[in-house]
Amino acid sequence: MAASHQADQVVLSYRRALLGAHAANALSADLKEHDRLQAGTTLPDHPSKATCTNGGSNNSRLDIDEHLLTLPNLFAKLHTSVDLAQPTKSYGLSSATIPSLQLQHGKNILTPPKPKPIHLKFIECLANLFNMILAIAGIGHIILYLVDPFDNESNGYIGGVLVGVSFVNAAVEVYELQKIASILNSFVQMIPQRCTAYRNGKSEQILASELVPGDVIFVKLGDKVPADSVVFHATELQIDISSWTGEADPAARAPYNPLSNIPLDADALRAVNVILNGSLVVGGEGFAVVVRTGDKTALGRIASSTRKEKKRRSPLSHEIRRFCKTISFLASATAFIFFIASLTRGRDINYSLHFGIGILIAWIPQGLPVTVTMLLTIAGHRMKNRNVLVKDLHGVETLGAITLLATDKTGTLTKNKMTVIHVWTGLHFWSCVGKESKDEHQEEQDHDLRAKDLRVDASGVLPMLMAAATCTRARFANPGDSDAVASSSTSSGDATDAGLLRFAATRLANIDALSDLYPKVFEIPFMSETGVHMTIHRKGHREGQLTVYCKGAPEKVLSICSTILIDNQNAPLNEDHKRLFYLAYEGMAKRGHRVIAFAQMLLSGAKYPENYRFALDKKNWPTSGLTFLGLVSLDDPPKHGVRQAIGKLRNAGIKVMMITGDHPLTAEAVARRLNIITGQTREAIAIKERVSNPANIPKDEYTARVVKGDDINKLTESEWHDVLTTEEVVFARTSPKHKLEIVTKAQALGHIVGVTGDGVNDAAALKKADLGIAMNKTGSDVSKEAAGMILLDDDFATIVAGVLEGRVIFVNLKKCIQYTLTHIMPEVLPYLLFVLVPMPLAITAVQILVVDLGFEIFTTLSFAWEPAEEADLLMKQPPRRPVRITRFQEQSAPGPTPNAPTAEHGGASSSHNHDGQLYVDIPMDKGLTGTDDDEDDDDDEISPGIEKTRRTLDTRWRRYGHELTQITRKHYWTTWVSEWRAMLFTPAGERLVDAEVLSWSYLEAGLIEFAGAFVTFFVIMGSFGVDPSILRMAQQAKKYFKPSAPDLVLSDGSFMGADAQIETLRQAQSGFYLSILTIQIWNLFACKARLRLPFGRFVLENKRTWLSICAGSGLGFVIVYLPFLNGLFLTSASTSPIFLLIPMCFGALLIVYATIRRLLLRVTNPDKWAAQNEHMDLMPSMPSLDAVHR
Repeated sequence: MAASHQADQVVLSYRRALLGAHAANALSADLKEHDRLQAGTTLPDHPSKATCTNGGSNNSRLDIDEHLLTLPNLFAKLHTSVDLAQPTKSYGLSSATIPSLQLQHGKNILTPPKPKPIHLKFIECLANLFNMILAIAGIGHIILYLVDPFDNESNGYIGGVLVGVSFVNAAVEVYELQKIASILNSFVQMIPQRCTAYRNGKSEQILASELVPGDVIFVKLGDKVPADSVVFHATELQIDISSWTGEADPAARAPYNPLSNIPLDADALRAVNVILNGSLVVGGEGFAVVVRTGDKTALGRIASSTRKEKKRRSPLSHEIRRFCKTISFLASATAFIFFIASLTRGRDINYSLHFGIGILIAWIPQGLPVTVTMLLTIAGHRMKNRNVLVKDLHGVETLGAITLLATDKTGTLTKNKMTVIHVWTGLHFWSCVGKESKDEHQEEQDHDLRAKDLRVDASGVLPMLMAAATCTRARFANPGDSDAVASSSTSSGDATDAGLLRFAATRLANIDALSDLYPKVFEIPFMSETGVHMTIHRKGHREGQLTVYCKGAPEKVLSICSTILIDNQNAPLNEDHKRLFYLAYEGMAKRGHRVIAFAQMLLSGAKYPENYRFALDKKNWPTSGLTFLGLVSLDDPPKHGVRQAIGKLRNAGIKVMMITGDHPLTAEAVARRLNIITGQTREAIAIKERVSNPANIPKDEYTARVVKGDDINKLTESEWHDVLTTEEVVFARTSPKHKLEIVTKAQALGHIVGVTGDGVNDAAALKKADLGIAMNKTGSDVSKEAAGMILLDDDFATIVAGVLEGRVIFVNLKKCIQYTLTHIMPEVLPYLLFVLVPMPLAITAVQILVVDLGFEIFTTLSFAWEPAEEADLLMKQPPRRPVRITRFQEQSAPGPTPNAPTAEHGGASSSHNHDGQLYVDIPMDKGLTGTDDDEDDDDDEISPGIEKTRRTLDTRWRRYGHELTQITRKHYWTTWVSEWRAMLFTPAGERLVDAEVLSWSYLEAGLIEFAGAFVTFFVIMGSFGVDPSILRMAQQAKKYFKPSAPDLVLSDGSFMGADAQIETLRQAQSGFYLSILTIQIWNLFACKARLRLPFGRFVLENKRTWLSICAGSGLGFVIVYLPFLNGLFLTSASTSPIFLLIPMCFGALLIVYATIRRLLLRVTNPDKWAAQNEHMDLMPSMPSLDAVHR
């Protein structure tokens, strides 16, 4: 008992790390109850003795106990009908009882966990960097007011406004976050989970939310378990319960055998016959009866305690984060430096602090975070309209940034509808396509293979048909429907099994009866490790009563055969037979067909009697000596538009790699049909040049590689480098482990990797990739859960639209930021002149906020609907951060590393999009598996206890202290230099904020805008007789333009009183404020053009631009020209609109300058406008592989 309890405590420690204290306490109670059951319960048939109780509090524990019942008693309790011998014929529940059961048990959905309280969200938003700076600035103004309330009356008001705006900003951010959460939740609701249930004796696909206790369900590889259920029939069923136990190894599930000596575990989590809601099926299949639904499931009990996994940051997230940190640092440093400079010039602390706070406010683009969030939200909606569902809004832009797309073949590039084309048996080829269906291409293939029309009475054909019909997991949805037999959409199961079943159904009569005539007594499901699927049936023959059928990868099946069926006789398998086998195999594979081999074995009754019990753990089934029957080739046609889509992706500079489990010749043929391979492979050139070892072919002589899975295991670091830098790459005969390793190596090389897939074997790679893309209709639950983006229509061509959308989003974000930053210089420079000249402030802090959070919010949002300037040009440009291997890197590619760790054994990828660098630097000591300390932790779950300890040790103040100590170290400053170099001097690719954006915003358009606004300021001042020299004298005196100011002597000898001084200054400040708005309107149109001149229909066609200009301008004019708002915003309604002609002229000058600038850039950088990748020779159709090899 002590040893058992100790083992249980180990399990509990895993659970505690996952679930947190509350759920762990509940599970601890289970363990105590389990100890009691083991001590006092003897018969699992009597649940009354095994029922878990906890003082009447059933909400704090896992109380599933139906698995302790015998199956007949369980079925009786749930009032359901089950056929244990033939589960597919189970009646299940009657439809008449479903409504009352749903009323009794409710919907099979989990009550969402309580969201984080809104006040906590508000505090978090209030504590972000920009809002903190704003609040600190407001508090500073309030302090100035408290020091001198009379002369600093406006400071008290401004301080209150700044603090209030920080609160409003936080409130808006909370609202946007709530809105985003709602949007993403609505996206998820678009792909509800479905499951297979048996009701009224028929198999139905129903919504998982409609399940009730008593429903009979069928789960298979790739499914998510829809409810807590008890298994009553299973074939190699494997469940991933790592989210419960923290253990990576899948758990086997099967019906409990009362005759076994192993006691049934009372804890449902560890019981062999229980599958829990939310668990993933990673192997085999099984039938189960539902016992718990909704909140009554184990998952429902602890849903509020589960943690979400940590996500990788997208490239856009990193760039925005870097920019915000950099601009905040720049603002704080500038404010501090000029605060000190003001003090050294003899200014008092009141004056200097006012100045420093103003600089701080002017530098920070307050509306930018909210604007970016709104832009991504709108983009997410637009992507949904393109049938692309995103789980994370930043993933929208990531799709436009990918440099490599690794795609699965079956179901992603092809229709996943297999059709048998040829059969090779008895050393002869047979054509399986009817004469009425043959086209010219098919006739040519039959002629090349010398294939005759298939005859069922030909040698070996009938055994192959029997094997195809029985060694399968596919089944027809409507048994007995003769019209449905030939349909391609009636069978369920793997696409290959379904294609073979349809093939057999067209040649065999009453195929539905075969499962009854020859019942399956044992099965070894297909696994990528073994490469074969084997079943044993009660099918009599002269030597006994059992027959083995086997199908799988041809080379694997051949390896377990010793004879071959020729003329209906078993002949010893010799070298001539193997030579003909490989010729036939290659002849089928090079046409792009999937090739499956079949074998059989008639078991001797003496060794294997009819009642012989096969067992997986004993491995007591025949593994050699089978009879080879033949080969079947199946064609899975490409989806419509895939070839063109891949061509567009490649023209966009995106490397497209196909990763498949098919034969290399099949993979190459399909890749050529789809434009993935267009050049000659290394192997083809080796054959042509009669080179025995293809590795001796120089790399500059070939452009394509087809890499086999067996070779992947042997690749050294330098060989990985050669493979991934080859222009066209296809991986064949791969396993899930290989897919994950390919993604890891590509990321280490610097690629932003997108992965598409629809199966369980794609899940690990989908999760590891920067952006996993799953299929909605054909995708498994596992793949959709692992992916960050789902194609609702399963159309691969949708990815092209998504890439274009992602690129447009990035360009529009860049335009938006470039436009937004332009008004910073007209806001910052007046504060510098306020100290350096000195002269009165041309714009107040409140007016700056009105620009940032008023006018700019309207105009910047219009960029969310900005169309592409030229879609074709945008899709001909390389990715914004292309992977470019420098000559140094080519020469210093890492050498062989025999013991290089793989992804499975702890090798981690370089955090290529985390390090702030654009050139890929592969350190000699790390190679392609180098890691970055800043990379996000990819562990799915983190122990709350460890997380709490980490937070305790890593408090905000401790981090601040750590950073202060780091300032004295060289590494700190070299990191900052790297950040600025990455932003200002980009050697390759394009960043969100780069030297071009900063140059335009701060040095070019920013100065033009400042000049226009400043001229307006001086002209208005001059209209009142106040020239620049008087302004400078007045500001030096430190007593004018205040409520208590003495009379100001003008140049004509007249006097200006205090009220007149304030009015004059307010009119000039109003003119300065309106000038910024006016020139920003012109700047809006100038920023629309990044690839073309700022003229044409594209500049004007966005209707929301005009609406935003009207709304923003209207707000600006209301603030100035409504008298009751003048005191609030320190403006003047007496400002003459005639002065706005000045900024209009400067705005026109800005457009002229932008045009000249763009023309000069075309001359100095013509590649920017040249079509990229024009050297590619994309094939219009699939060439003959024979021609390629010749």
